[in-house]
Amino acid sequence: MKKVINLFICNFMLFVLMSTTVSAGVKLNQKATVLDTWLHFDVWAGSGDTSVLVPDDWIKADNKKNIISFSDFENLKNVDGKIIESSFFCVTDSDGATMITLKEEYLKTLSDGCYHFNADFKNAVVPLNLYIVTKSIKYTDMCFSFEPWNGIGSANVALSSYEYNIPFWTDLFESLSYKGKEIDSKNYSISDFSGTPIIMLNEEYIKTFAPGDYYFTANFVNIKDVALKLTIAEPYSIGDIDGDGKITAKDARTALRASAQIESLNMTQTLAADINNDGCIRSNDARIILTISAQLEDIEHYTQTK
Repeated sequence: MKKVINLFICNFMLFVLMSTTVSAGVKLNQKATVLDTWLHFDVWAGSGDTSVLVPDDWIKADNKKNIISFSDFENLKNVDGKIIESSFFCVTDSDGATMITLKEEYLKTLSDGCYHFNADFKNAVVPLNLYIVTKSIKYTDMCFSFEPWNGIGSANVALSSYEYNIPFWTDLFESLSYKGKEIDSKNYSISDFSGTPIIMLNEEYIKTFAPGDYYFTANFVNIKDVALKLTIAEPYSIGDIDGDGKITAKDARTALRASAQIESLNMTQTLAADINNDGCIRSNDARIILTISAQLEDIEHYTQTK
């Protein structure tokens, strides 16, 4: 009997779900919207108005067309759901799109930062984003490091706002430079991961540099001269920490001392010692190196997985 009741409940819940859902992310009798995606006002720099265009077809639900239209605009709300006074903005029809303009009078009441709004239409809610940057900050006393590059693949660096308590916004990225010269965008990419900008240098570009340390500069609308450090390791062989061309018990001893923080290694030695490629030097790396030196294990297994 209990199984029959549970089955009935499951079927009923499935029926309710199917009855209320029109399409992914859109529910019957509710306004269509999108998650984690915004249309952006022009960055406001301290004077004048700022606008955003909302295309009629920006949100699509079911087989409906133009569920957004100028004539269906209702109101503009801040992220807390408070309606913005109509005197602070204006809405105009702009050839298949709705233009929403925030007036200077209202913008001057806001401090520098990132603001979210919702534009309410009859059948849709459109998320809007506004950046206010009236002054930029120059940071010359901090440096972010790319992951150590060992000759293969790209190199990434995460610009975490939490580390330095400053707001890095991917949308406000401007340029990446080396020795004062802007780098062609084909040599790198920038993406956003949970609100953190990730800059990735392409492998082909990195290969134009010799082993050593290199410093780049990232610029954002609100933050200038952010230093980025890239370390390119000298050529090395897995397990051969001292670089004598052989894997010996001495290399295993060095790895063990490094795992216990008794001995410090440079970048090239660290990459050679991290034989299992887990990003850390542990006693297990020393054990593997020792078994390889005694010819009890094949080095090829580790060079293939590096």
